Amino acid sequence: MSVLLVLAGLVLLVSPGLGLECVQCTDNYNTSCSGNVKNCSGEELCVSIITQSVAANGKRSFTFERDCGAAEWCNFTAAMSSLLSMQIRSTCCSTDSCTPPEPSLEPKVNKSSNEIQCPVCLSHSLRKCVASTVQNCTGDEKFCSLYELKNSAGLTFIKGCASESFCRAPQRKKLENGKLTMGVIKCGSDALQTPLLLLIALLGTLTCVV
Repeated sequence: MSVLLVLAGLVLLVSPGLGLECVQCTDNYNTSCSGNVKNCSGEELCVSIITQSVAANGKRSFTFERDCGAAEWCNFTAAMSSLLSMQIRSTCCSTDSCTPPEPSLEPKVNKSSNEIQCPVCLSHSLRKCVASTVQNCTGDEKFCSLYELKNSAGLTFIKGCASESFCRAPQRKKLENGKLTMGVIKCGSDALQTPLLLLIALLGTLTCVV
């Protein structure tokens, strides 16, 4: 019996550590949601992410999401301005089934020009997003960005001004209706040659407008 106990202890020592258990859910109307608990991998934490999109006609929509995520999502904020503007805020916590603090969206404070100009366009399903106009970037949105989203609704492309944090958003992927949903962000001064990271905080809002 003692040998079996020793062997069991050795198995526990060499087995990979279990990650946190976090609630996974999405809501397009409220800043809270409930759902099933999932096992996170590695050093992931429990995160809450809220994404707001504002169309050119002023129509607003948002998505609130709880899931597992990298530590970089703790107190994360990012923004992109184009024909469809987006703002992302997120929080995290580090115990099983914990509820992260509610992330809050704040009005853009610095609206002064930063002397950066970027091409802007928004396209659904087409292979290209051809920019016919340029936009004067403001505040900390000092990068020209191209966001490409592929999901069950098809392809969406957005060009515009973005903050550095938007360009370096932590990598995320999501399985939606049995299909992998993922986005690619490209940032640079000449509208984008090199993909940087994957982002998928915009699922609900992109299918509505993005």
